[in-house]
Formats: sequence, C-alpha cells, structure tokens
Amino acid sequence: DATAYGGISQTPLGLINTNTTNNNFAGLAFQTLDTNSAIVGGARIDSIFTDHTPSSVDAEIAIQTTQNGSRTEKLRITAAGSVGVGSSTPWGTLSVEATSTGPMFVVSDQGTSTPFLYIGGNGRVSIGTTTTNSTLTVFNSTTADVTEILIDTGLAQASVQTTYALRGVDQFSVGVHDGDLDKFKISAGGTLGTTDRFVIDSSGNVGIGTSSPYLPLSVAGSGVFGGTRTAS
Repeated sequence: DATAYGGISQTPLGLINTNTTNNNFAGLAFQTLDTNSAIVGGARIDSIFTDHTPSSVDAEIAIQTTQNGSRTEKLRITAAGSVGVGSSTPWGTLSVEATSTGPMFVVSDQGTSTPFLYIGGNGRVSIGTTTTNSTLTVFNSTTADVTEILIDTGLAQASVQTTYALRGVDQFSVGVHDGDLDKFKISAGGTLGTTDRFVIDSSGNVGIGTSSPYLPLSVAGSGVFGGTRTAS
C-alpha cells in the first residue's frame, strides 16, 4: 500500500504470506557462503502477524542475528509500539532484558571504556565505573571534581529527604525540613518533623531529642556521659 513520507507517496516492496493463521510471518532473510562454499543463514527481519481479523490486523517486527552459527531473536517491536531488546514480550515502552551479568545498558563517551552510566545484568547501577558491587555505585576518577549527589526541589514548601526502610517499613528519614525553617533532621519513620531524633538549625545549633535547639548543643531528656569531660 502507498504511504507518504515527507509529502512524497511511496509504494514499498511487498512480501505476502497468504496463510491467515495467527503468528505466521513474512520475512527477509540474509544469506552468505561459508568457507566451504555452503549457503548459510545470517540475519533476518520478520513481520509476525498476530491477528488477521478484518480491520484489526496486528503485526510485529522481529530482528534476528546469527552468532557462532546460531540465529536468535534480538529485538522485537510489538503492534502497540513497545520495543523489547533481548525479549519478545516487552512489558514497557522499552524493555531491556539480559541473559547474563554483563552490561545491560551503557552510556559512555565515544571511544572510551569509562561509562557515564552502567547497568549490569544483575540490575545494579553504576555511575562513572563498571563496578557493580552495590545497588548503586558512584565513582569519580577526576580529582579536580567533587563527587556529590544533589537532591533538590524547585517547589515551595517542599522538603527533600531520603528514607531508610526495612521490609517495607520506614525506619528513619534524613533531610531538610522545609516546614520547619529548613532544618536538617534525622527523624524516626518516613516523615521529617514527626519524630525528630537529631536536628541542626540554620545557626548551627544541634538538638538531640528536641527540634528547637537554642544553644550550640541542646539535649532534651536524660543523658549518660562516659570518659573525660573538659569544660572551657
């Protein structure tokens, strides 16, 4: 059928499979000769027809490549437009599935082996390194730069925090509480200001057991001090 691209009507090369069984296909196979002059298969591009219902025909694209004499599917585009790399059933707009612990996704500068972003086949994420010993690894090899993780918000009356949980239960939150004069807090649970354990205000006053320190160190409740204590 004629399709217009850039305002110019074009009629593409047609490959027709007259079988109306679902999941039949029409494809283009690339072949060559091996060193024994035998014809061998290479890559393939197939259009897989998953539904032949009139006015509701669905078709997918599958791309196969050959490695070590074995041809397997490497990429699938579903009728809905989802793309699967390493998967014939992508469940997201882009699904990348690995079959080993090697790199799953890499973003790097051209011609270098040091990635900006690296996701291993184990699902761990690294920035600036291919080492994936932790769930998230951040590495900086340039001594002139500061290695930092910035958490920012452009919204008014919005705190920034990280929350630590065990088995789905929030244990502690660490961050800046916008609802209390931008104090730095460590709070029990998942909300800053609810049960504050440690607070630093904008003057540098530290509060333990209180969210309103009025001296360089304010402690609410009982305390135990061990060792030598010196006042100056």
